[in-house]
Amino acid sequence: MTPDDTSNPAPPPGPPRGSREFRDEDNNRLDVSWDADATRARVRVDYFDKAGKQYWWNTADLAPRYPWWTFNPPAGNATIRLAEEDGQTVLLGCLPISYNAAIDPEREIARWPKIQAPEPEDGPDARASGSAALAPFAAPAVPGCGWAPAGAVIQNPACPQELLSILAVRPAAAPPPEGPLLGFVLLSDPKDLPLYNTLSGLRTQPDGWSKMIAAAVDFAAHDPSFVPSLASLDTPASAYPFLVSQIRALRGEVSLDAVLRTVDTFLFAYGVGPLQEYLASAYPQQIEARVWQSLFAVALGAPAPPPLPDDLVEVLQVDHFLRELERERGEAPPQPLTQPCGREEALGATVLLPEGVVPIEPACLEPPPSPPVSGPGWVKALGVGDLSRICQCLKGYGLGEVAQVVNVMERERLELSARELTRREETTETHQTEDLESTEEEARVSSSDLRNELEDVVAAEALCSQYNNLSQTYTETQVTLSGTWQGSEGVKERSDRQTRDLAEALTRRTASRLARKVAELRIHRHLREEERIDARDIDNRQGSGRLVGIYRWLHKIFEIALRGAGKRLVVEFEIADPAADFLLHIRNLHGVHLAPPRPPEDYGVKTWQDVTPENYLELASLYQIEVPPPPPATVSLIRSFQSQPPVFQAELEVPEGYQVTAGTVQYLLGDKSDNLVGYVGPASFAYPNTPPTAILGLLQTPAATSGSGGTGTCPALADPFTYSQVPFQPFQGSSPLSLAGTTEKKLPAALLSTAAWFSATVTLTCGLPAGSELLTAWQIRTYDALVAGYLSARRRYEEEIRARIGAASAADKRRIERQQLRRRAFRILWSRRAPTAPPSGGAPVDEIDGRFRELFERAFCWEEMTYAFHDWPPPPEPCRPNPCWPGQALIHAEADGLFESFLRARSARALVPVRPGFAAAVLFYLSFGLPWPGASAEAPATEPDLPVLADLRAPLEGCDGASWCLEIPTSMLVLQAGSELPTFPCALEKTS
Repeated sequence: MTPDDTSNPAPPPGPPRGSREFRDEDNNRLDVSWDADATRARVRVDYFDKAGKQYWWNTADLAPRYPWWTFNPPAGNATIRLAEEDGQTVLLGCLPISYNAAIDPEREIARWPKIQAPEPEDGPDARASGSAALAPFAAPAVPGCGWAPAGAVIQNPACPQELLSILAVRPAAAPPPEGPLLGFVLLSDPKDLPLYNTLSGLRTQPDGWSKMIAAAVDFAAHDPSFVPSLASLDTPASAYPFLVSQIRALRGEVSLDAVLRTVDTFLFAYGVGPLQEYLASAYPQQIEARVWQSLFAVALGAPAPPPLPDDLVEVLQVDHFLRELERERGEAPPQPLTQPCGREEALGATVLLPEGVVPIEPACLEPPPSPPVSGPGWVKALGVGDLSRICQCLKGYGLGEVAQVVNVMERERLELSARELTRREETTETHQTEDLESTEEEARVSSSDLRNELEDVVAAEALCSQYNNLSQTYTETQVTLSGTWQGSEGVKERSDRQTRDLAEALTRRTASRLARKVAELRIHRHLREEERIDARDIDNRQGSGRLVGIYRWLHKIFEIALRGAGKRLVVEFEIADPAADFLLHIRNLHGVHLAPPRPPEDYGVKTWQDVTPENYLELASLYQIEVPPPPPATVSLIRSFQSQPPVFQAELEVPEGYQVTAGTVQYLLGDKSDNLVGYVGPASFAYPNTPPTAILGLLQTPAATSGSGGTGTCPALADPFTYSQVPFQPFQGSSPLSLAGTTEKKLPAALLSTAAWFSATVTLTCGLPAGSELLTAWQIRTYDALVAGYLSARRRYEEEIRARIGAASAADKRRIERQQLRRRAFRILWSRRAPTAPPSGGAPVDEIDGRFRELFERAFCWEEMTYAFHDWPPPPEPCRPNPCWPGQALIHAEADGLFESFLRARSARALVPVRPGFAAAVLFYLSFGLPWPGASAEAPATEPDLPVLADLRAPLEGCDGASWCLEIPTSMLVLQAGSELPTFPCALEKTS
């Protein structure tokens, strides 16, 4: 090391700065630039289309404490973050480049050595002299900062942040004045064009839209009037782009003669000048006729590769400029074309296609159904709205009401044990560190408290009221004013005043809600402060007077300002079932499908009479319940009778609810010569008696001899020593019992037999009578069990759904509502496409083509969307107004009424502003069902859109500059210097 190195060490590395470029296959570009120092890294992203035109940018400050930046460019969600790795700072990103390419997964964008913050001269623990923990502090100087874009993480709390957007939809603009319009190109007499007559005749026919497209395609393919390219036109029309560059080369205000000289020089170069003679010739009319008809065909979907669509528009714009220039030649000043803005307005005039070439939706050509049927939703251009934003800026801090007063009288002392005091000393350093971190974190979080609470206020108190045809509607963080006003004030002045009053009322109501919330937090914090006070040792025994400490609440003081953001075309969506996709996702969360149980009516069980012994098991399994089996259809009563041990009589009891339908007696006798008799209730039975047979057979005896005086024969006596035994002949039989129709419940039974050994069994068959009360009671009980099982299953389903919804929506309910409404709005826009517009790559119909999705993403300010939910289906299409359709919003009195309304709504009404520069492109799509194949800024519109477009071009007279202050209470305490109690000015006026 040289002496010079010792005395003059090398300076630390400068703050790293740089940029990096990313491109996709279509040459769309993303630029990421950064500029870092020891405390933060400022990152900026810029998006460019394939033509090199910037269409979106944003910037944010990242720091070690706040390393994440999440934002939403038109192409999708993006994240950039800071990380530390081996003593280096790494900038990582996961973000889209275009709609078809992205930096995914996360990758490194930049890396630089970690920069250490310079330390004070006295070391890192140095402290300014005279500082104290509770001494008043001075806020550091706030560096300059502009109004930051919404969603950016701002390290400096004094930088303004957006709180709320107000979209005031004004009454319809008055028709434009008669005469030429500098910013619009109109066709004077379209009936002179053959293609116009053909298209206007087809538009009202059945399937007219498809027929118009077919006629346009046929015109482009076979009619020689179609302009396939700009070069196919004769000069000077084919050289119009050069004339445009010459006119735009005129800087600042110039004389009308200078403009005329530029045009005449161009025309003379092609031998058609000067301007007056050129316009009087037939050439411009012929060229315009060809270009207008070609533009009709392109608008309806005829093949037109770029840059043909924009070239056709440019030809009409230049002809329009030339005619306006000739008209101003004979007029007195002011002459707009002498000013650069006037020349640019004429050269960029919007081409308005005649209404006769605009297709009519098929639904509007069909007769309306009776009764009216609600569809999936629709979209239409509502009008022009003035967009204003409420912004907040932290102005400072102030002392509020008295929170606590501590008094220690003379010669008093608060004693604490040494152990407690020691533990407090041991934890002092840690406690201070935690307090510092908590304070910084609380400051960062509370910087958005006003915004979050304002969102809840507007969401919970959304309303729709009418005052002299004025509807003032605000939901979530958007506000819409629409209608007309009456009174001495002008319409514009009244609109601005209403917007300011509404903005101030909302913010003050939010401050009141915050005050109530902080009051609840103060109770808990106050208890903790008492515990800390008990841990102090305050000794005033040597004091000469009492000690008084006054603690005051600390308030944040915000300055609220209303900033105008310009005019916007407002598009209205009527959306059916806004939560359908979200609930479908919830039911299939993690691949586990959760289906709602179907009621018994869906299985044909509408009353208890539909429950049968054949279907009850299947129904019970559906709801996972146990039900008792039905009473059996038949029951058998069996009684046995026997000789050993003797059982000759019994009583048979018929079960309750049954009747005896049949009976039998089965018996077994020792010998078939025995007999059997008996009865069961009113029925009797008998086994008929047969000639007796000796149990012991006798031997065969000789014939009887006649004795003297005898007249007959006598049997011979058997020889007891020579007899042979006759075997038994057991007998089995049965006899029916006539018991049908018996109503007795107890039936006596008895048997009697001459047999020495016998056994008999009486069997009675009992059945359920028609309309049995026993079966009816079982059906009712089973039906009640099925209904209870269904309700229980429904409760379990709803509890599971609620649990899934709660887990999925815990982060941000408003974001979910916007995402789902945006998804459904995309489908409605996609359904408005032309009949011949196929999905990309043969994809299903519900998948949106890339050209269409790019338009839907870029053209609309979805983050500025305002909406309300309804408990009825969407109204019919705009071409079929329904005066009976109600207009009140659906708001449930739940913890989050707006989100509950979203889940239960059958329809939603959303108002979405269009980004600047895309109004004509959106109107073109709503009319023709196709994205304009050229640049969005060059898209033509239709003649009915003239009032809206003229209103958008009119100068904006906003309400910039309106501001007011709000005091937001916090849960922090400050020890007041001195012991004087504060006094506050009273705002009440004295009344006599």
